[in-house]
Amino acid sequence: TKNDTWFIGSEPEKRYVIDSSIFNIEEYNEVQRNGIEYAHAGNTGSAAYPLVYMLKKNAGLNLGYNQYDVYRYTKDSARYYQVIRPYTELSIIIGLLNEQLFQGRFANQHKGLIYYGVDFRRISSRGIYTNSTTNDNSFNLYGIFNSPNKHWSVQADLIYNSFKVKEHGGTPINPFDSVFFRKNLVPVTLSSAENHYRQVDFYLKTSYSIGKKYFSGRTDTVRTQELMPVFRISHQLNIESNKNRFRDKTPVESFYGSFYLEDSVFNDLDYLKIGNALMLDYHARKLTSDSTYTEKNFIAEAEAGFDYYLLTQNRLKSNTSNAYVGGTFRSNGASKSKLFYRASVKYYYYGWNQNDLLVDGYAGYDFGKVGMLSGFATYQLKEAPYIFERYTSHPENWQYSLPQTNTLGVGGKYQNIPYGITADVTY
Repeated sequence: TKNDTWFIGSEPEKRYVIDSSIFNIEEYNEVQRNGIEYAHAGNTGSAAYPLVYMLKKNAGLNLGYNQYDVYRYTKDSARYYQVIRPYTELSIIIGLLNEQLFQGRFANQHKGLIYYGVDFRRISSRGIYTNSTTNDNSFNLYGIFNSPNKHWSVQADLIYNSFKVKEHGGTPINPFDSVFFRKNLVPVTLSSAENHYRQVDFYLKTSYSIGKKYFSGRTDTVRTQELMPVFRISHQLNIESNKNRFRDKTPVESFYGSFYLEDSVFNDLDYLKIGNALMLDYHARKLTSDSTYTEKNFIAEAEAGFDYYLLTQNRLKSNTSNAYVGGTFRSNGASKSKLFYRASVKYYYYGWNQNDLLVDGYAGYDFGKVGMLSGFATYQLKEAPYIFERYTSHPENWQYSLPQTNTLGVGGKYQNIPYGITADVTY
């Protein structure tokens, strides 16, 4: 129904109506969706990377293990549902060679004050080649409480991503030009290597809103007064555990080169993050009478935060931190304006990512049935991933101070959703 909607955290005022008639069941492969195509290491759930260069607009500490990003749940991509009745969505796809994709969503509310839900996915695939089994499990669990007077709100998110993936290292011969009539008979480079990545990410956000009062409704004798939020101040606590494990108990010397150890090749890199951030939001709204108000097409946001990291690399412990400030002004989806835009900046003035800078913006216009046209520009100054600069193990060690990457990107997009047409260009 039109009253059951979902939104994302970065634009909560923009609502998407649930379409329960089409689930895109034909999109059975997680790395082959609308947009940029991905190549993967042989089967669903394995390491993947984009075939077309992508601007990674993430800021902050990056360990350098991004091969499973396409399967991960993140805070930015989480869906939050506002429904009047319980909503459930389940699907299971079963393929050849024990391949399974099981995913679903559940959302509910209580008296219009508490909203909660979960979004989960499980990918299991044996693969065609030897030692290529994947086992991916992820979920996003959330709860939102809004006080009856609209002043206070509390939101909690728990994100879990786990990937236990065997790595065969490729085939030493061409599997399509050989005497083997079945691919699982083709020899592989590694017979016992395995990657295990696990992330547990918890967010707790408390907000207080101030604004003007208006009368939202009336009974026979009493008029009901509510808050029209204009300013909101928030505090967000973020605790994240990130663990990366690689093991190969029967290593091949010719494959690992200087990393070769006779008994076992291994690499561990973990961090525990504790982050705090203060946020201030301004929503341009105007009272038009004592019982109505209008939404203006302008929202401004400011943020300041500090993140502390406790790192462990192959039993060697260290710590680092980051301090940053940022700001955004953007369009308001609730204003029903055809013009949409967003401009944001984030700067790290202290810590591991000191002097990192991300400036990002886009603007466009919705022409209705004709489609939407937009353009964007991005500038990013970014520290190299951690694993590129610090590695401590036997027999290899390095410690570099690499220059920051400097990226400028511009482009445009035309999109017509009803006709399924998208065309974009990026430089």
